[in-house]
Amino acid sequence: MKLSSLFFPLATCVPSLALANPGPGDANDFHGKRVLIIGVDGLRGDALKAATAPNIAALEKAGTYTFNAVAGGQLDGPTKQPTISGPGWSSILTGVCTNKHGVTSNSSKPGLYHVEAAPHFAKRLKETVPTASVESITSWNWIEDYFIAAQPDVINYHVKADGPEEPERDIDVKNKAVICLQKTDPDIMFLHFNQVDGAGHGTGFTPENPEYMSAITVVDGLIGEVMTAIQARPQFAKEKWMVILTADHGGKLKAHGGQSPEERTIPMIVSGALVPPLHLVTETPGQFVVPATTLQYLGVPVKPEWGWEPGTFGLGKPVMVGAPPEKPKS
Repeated sequence: MKLSSLFFPLATCVPSLALANPGPGDANDFHGKRVLIIGVDGLRGDALKAATAPNIAALEKAGTYTFNAVAGGQLDGPTKQPTISGPGWSSILTGVCTNKHGVTSNSSKPGLYHVEAAPHFAKRLKETVPTASVESITSWNWIEDYFIAAQPDVINYHVKADGPEEPERDIDVKNKAVICLQKTDPDIMFLHFNQVDGAGHGTGFTPENPEYMSAITVVDGLIGEVMTAIQARPQFAKEKWMVILTADHGGKLKAHGGQSPEERTIPMIVSGALVPPLHLVTETPGQFVVPATTLQYLGVPVKPEWGWEPGTFGLGKPVMVGAPPEKPKS
């Protein structure tokens, strides 16, 4: 394992946030509400259900979750998109599908992404709360080099992980996240882990594949360390963290991109002290509900002109995140 993937100067996290640090505990714009969004690339819903993943199971126990969320949009509608990473993460981070964000592949060809029509949800957040602080740490280079590079100013701190392969980069995501949680006070932190997808491509996307399942367990351990870092924050008792976990796509055999149930079916977890512990539900939310769910929790209105798909956990059912949200501080 490469040592540079395990250690990095603390200064890489602090200066970029120094002017936008909202303060610890409940001294932020949202009365202590904060959101951690965890993306696990290539995670099938049935695989997570069968996996040894105690830290993710703890999130399930503390909230509402489904193993039947949907990647790929509507099968026979304008939102239909390939079940691949570029469109998937674009939908998760913009709240819309390919008919609006324009991403149809993992290509970095300029012009595919309609950044003005479908910006990162951080831009929408900051239109209402300019001092909000958003961090993004990603294992897959495309998210940083293509998607965020088109709009770097809307994210307070953003970086891609170091390391020669997915496992080392995932460790670096965790390390960077832990130090940021120790040294900064994000309102929203987005983390992306990639080795589950790598294992699927290498040996098969199926719960019967021990290597794929082992990768889920490894990522679960990294998530556990991040959660420990959150709970160790000096004013954690005043903070109201919501955690959202989901994926960009599933997989079939050693690939994905099509519209089979194995490729389309992903998990989604919404967890936290203010999230009713409904536990396992039958709803099938689209992956694009993440931004609306996040802003709803923070008390920021979703504007119709943004063109976001409804922020629902299921068809027509509002995401349940506890009592009516408090308005952001003026």
